[in-house]
This record gives sequence, C-alpha cells and structure tokens, in this order.
Amino acid sequence: MNTTSARPGLGRYLLIALAGLAAVVGGALSASYLLGPAAPQEPPGLQATYLPGGKPLRPFTLVDHRGERFDNSRLHGHWTFLFFGYTHCPDACPSALAVLNAVAEGLKERAPGLPLQVVMVSVDPARDTPERLAAYVPYFNQAFLGATGDDEALTPLTRDLGIIYVRHEPDPDSNAYLVDHSTAILLINPKGELQAIFGQPHIPQPIVDDVLKIQEHHQS
Repeated sequence: MNTTSARPGLGRYLLIALAGLAAVVGGALSASYLLGPAAPQEPPGLQATYLPGGKPLRPFTLVDHRGERFDNSRLHGHWTFLFFGYTHCPDACPSALAVLNAVAEGLKERAPGLPLQVVMVSVDPARDTPERLAAYVPYFNQAFLGATGDDEALTPLTRDLGIIYVRHEPDPDSNAYLVDHSTAILLINPKGELQAIFGQPHIPQPIVDDVLKIQEHHQS
C-alpha cells in the first residue's frame, strides 16, 4: 500500500492501514474457514488478494458527480472498481485512474458483455464538490464516476474496506494541502460485496487477467 508522498510520522498511518486491510482480509478468511469445505475456493493463479465468499458492506450513502445518491444499491449488478483519492492528488490518483482506464479498455475488448463500473471516491469533500469531480474523473474515461461525502458518510465504507486517509495542515501562504490515503484498488462483486484487493504496483494486464478469472469462477 502506497500513499501520495512520504512524510515523517506517516509510518504510523501505514501500520494502521495495513492493520485495517489485514482485518478485512482476515475476517473474510476466518468466515470461509468456519463455513468449512463447502465454502467458495479461490480461483487459481491470482495476483490479487481474494476474499472467498466476499465481504458484505454496511449501508453507506454518498453523492456522485452528477449530484445523485450513491449507495449500496449502486454496486449491485456490476463488477465495480473502487479507488479512494482526491482531485488535487499529485501522483497516485491520476496514475490509478489511467491504469483503470487501460483495465476498462482491456476488459471491454476481452469480455464485451461484462458489466463494469469504475468509481473514484474522494476523501477530500471540502474541495471535491460534485462539480469538481465531474470535471476531473470523466477526463480519464467518460464512463467513470466520482463520488464523495463528509467524513461521517465516508466512515462506514472506509472502515469496511480498510481504507485510511489523513489530511495535512494547509500551507499558510497558498492554503493548499495534501491528503495521504490508501491506494489499493478494490473489486466489488455484483452482490455489492468486497471480492478482491489489488495492491501496488498497479499494472493493467494482470488486473484484467485476475478479473476475468474471478468472474469465470463466479459463473461456475
């Protein structure tokens, strides 16, 4: 897991992030163990971290870049990539969105009928209004969605997904600030459950291959 930049004290937040993801993965694996041999098995040859059976998400409510409600129901019926970031991010976010565009194009070519959506969730709602997200996220792909909410609205989703973010103090001259955040790309299955976690490095072809393996595994 990487962040937008490395600063003193960030190691503590990275440990928290790793602990959060460990809890997400560990909880799903423990549930699989308790279910016994009938529990779904992992597709072979994955590079992603796979959660057998999927991890349900608690109810959440955000707003998308069109000003429409974005909640659990919007995850149903699709394979959804979720990525958390912000529009003023200097490196990790534009890189991730460029990768996801390549992944979307690769999946469109190899599995044209696959229902897919890509959503960037902003952890900087003070600056990332729906209008700002509408100008930023579709630049990478017209089909991509941006969504956000205040910290209270973000918390159910970030906690369930093991995501952390830390806003730094604004620069006294420019009032600009950075936000350190988890950079994992998360795959949500058509039931609206966390199914897989893609850590760094994010390389399009292995992600495409993994999604197709996971989707085929679910069909079977």
